[in-house]
Amino acid sequence: MAYVKVGDSEVELIEPADKSQLGGQTGLIIHHVGFFVPDLEKAMAELKANGVKLGPGPNTNVLGLRLIYIDFESTMGTRIHLTEARK
Repeated sequence: MAYVKVGDSEVELIEPADKSQLGGQTGLIIHHVGFFVPDLEKAMAELKANGVKLGPGPNTNVLGLRLIYIDFESTMGTRIHLTEARK
């Protein structure tokens, strides 16, 4: 896992610890990309207004942060989620 700050954005890059779920893929595998947003509800509304489909949720992760995935079909299979940053 790595966090990269780019301008005012912070991006989370995650490689799965359990690679058995990758169907035999090898090399550096990025499981999903996470973006921290200051206001999850506002970000969700903006995405929906622009025609982006969201997955079910939002959900709460093990750290107690709210997140939602963008629908996998609209990202060509790439797992992308938005996590509400701590206030």
